[in-house]
Amino acid sequence: MLSEEILFAMNDTDDAALEAVSRRLGYRVKKAPARAGRLSRRAVLLAAVIAAFLAFSAVAYAANLWGIREMFDTPNVVLPEAADGLITAQSESGQGAGVSCQVTESLCDVSTILLTVTVTGDEAHILVPQDALPEDLLVSIGRDGEETLEEYAARQGKELLYIGAGLTLPGPDGPQNLMGGVTSTCVSGSEMALLIEAERPAGVSLEGAVCLITCHKGGDAAAERLEVPVTLTEPAAEGEMLFAPEDPDAVPGIRVGDASVTISPLGVSASWPETMTDEEDYYKIMKIDFAELTDFQGSGSVLGDDGIYRNQISMGQGQVTDTLTVRYYDWDKKLIGEIVFRKK
Repeated sequence: MLSEEILFAMNDTDDAALEAVSRRLGYRVKKAPARAGRLSRRAVLLAAVIAAFLAFSAVAYAANLWGIREMFDTPNVVLPEAADGLITAQSESGQGAGVSCQVTESLCDVSTILLTVTVTGDEAHILVPQDALPEDLLVSIGRDGEETLEEYAARQGKELLYIGAGLTLPGPDGPQNLMGGVTSTCVSGSEMALLIEAERPAGVSLEGAVCLITCHKGGDAAAERLEVPVTLTEPAAEGEMLFAPEDPDAVPGIRVGDASVTISPLGVSASWPETMTDEEDYYKIMKIDFAELTDFQGSGSVLGDDGIYRNQISMGQGQVTDTLTVRYYDWDKKLIGEIVFRKK
């Protein structure tokens, strides 16, 4: 929230409430001389409360309310404690027409990249997530009210600015957009915190990574691209284990190859090639899970630069020793079959 927005909000508050708030914040405002009058005392109270609020905001940022762990963790998915040692503070920034961004933290694993970014806009725009719609209600961006985003922006004489984000790595034919997702938090009308979660292709270097921020005003307006090179830290060397399938054709529609399994502070990462052997049976496959893992990120065959489809998962929670058992399900969530990979 901007300081002038705080001032306008506080200006509608009566003196008694202002004084109560200032005392709760630890301020003991001395009485103004009689000749100064009521307005001077009110000005002192307003200044005290606003200063305290801004100080609290600074502490909140120092406490890293919009860091990787704070933005990633949910009631159902939590980063392992060991991941804290992989989180790296970042300071890269970029400036565009009416918008700027600051990369704050990164975390890199053998198969996962997490990046937090703060985007700040100018006074002419309201920042909203890339997938928002003008007719969405304010609650969609965490604000109270029954107005739509479009109505809210119009009432303030501003435009909606749609913010997207992604991560690219150099590829043989130019920058390669990494698959993943973005979590957005609207801190205020002009500030947004983003968590980029990207799948790192197996064996690909992190050198040359670029954080890509897109800004779009909607309609036919062209999107502005803000590219910020980031230095990502390679995780400590981890032993790769190879697992061979006991029966590569155990699941109708596919044939699998050897699985590469790595155990890191984030959990278990695994990748194995899949070749379609029967199109009809192949498209019956809806999801997978594992006998040894209770939770994981990703899954789904992705075409690699080498022209081979691979199923890749990361952050698996559980214990993998001599076997990795992958269970395949159809669209009715009925078990089709399972493939047992055994450690070589």
